[in-house]
Amino acid sequence: MPGWELIGESENGVILDAQNLSKGIIISNNNTSYISNLTIINGLGDKGGGIYLGNSSPFISNITIRENTADNGGGMYFADSDPLLYNLTIYNNSTNISGAGIYLSNSNPTLTNITIYNNESINSGGGIYLSGSNPIIINSILQNNSPESIFKDSSIPIISYSNFEGEIDGENNI
Repeated sequence: MPGWELIGESENGVILDAQNLSKGIIISNNNTSYISNLTIINGLGDKGGGIYLGNSSPFISNITIRENTADNGGGMYFADSDPLLYNLTIYNNSTNISGAGIYLSNSNPTLTNITIYNNESINSGGGIYLSGSNPIIINSILQNNSPESIFKDSSIPIISYSNFEGEIDGENNI
């Protein structure tokens, strides 16, 4: 269904609660959708508890993703997807394997003004797990994610003007 929009009244005013029964949002084979102004909680899935993208590149803005669980990608899981993400807060998500905040598989999203904190992964990538992915991350914060903020497997992120826990290469990072 190309061109659809899911726009809430406000980020805190519209809560999509998956009640630990399923993923919050699933988008497959769609490059023209827009999601904005809502909170996604209590999602559960094997890949992507809060949001799953497969071969899709929507624009996602002003979203809070919290308290979701998955094997990989507790908050978000992207496979072969290059979305634009703006002004997201991703926290208190967990995984049984990797990528508690965001798991990227062969995906190259642009993340601007993203805050990722207090996410916990059993293996790696508490904040972000990169597998064959080269995201652009601008003006973002990754703090207090366990076991680390970012894990790179055959990936080269471009990070600028951001605050990451631990050492990170890039332009004007803290």
